[in-house]
Amino acid sequence: MSAEIHYTREIEKKVFVNTILLILGKSISLLGSYLYNFAISLYVLKMTGSGLSFSASLISGTLPRVIFGPFSGVLSDNFSRKKNNCFF
Repeated sequence: MSAEIHYTREIEKKVFVNTILLILGKSISLLGSYLYNFAISLYVLKMTGSGLSFSASLISGTLPRVIFGPFSGVLSDNFSRKKNNCFF
């Protein structure tokens, strides 16, 4: 009985550590994506000197995530993991 409890605790600990690593990795990835989008927008501002071009660049980098994010979540829920990994 004691070995079974110990084994269960080890699995729970591994799941917890893997979840933390997943969240940390996803957060760093998102931060990098947003910083890249902002840096490209700053580059556009520097090259054109136009605030309108800067804001259009920011919007064009952010708007697809806002629009398609919820739909991609629904699509990924409706298909199997195997199909998602093959096609997306």
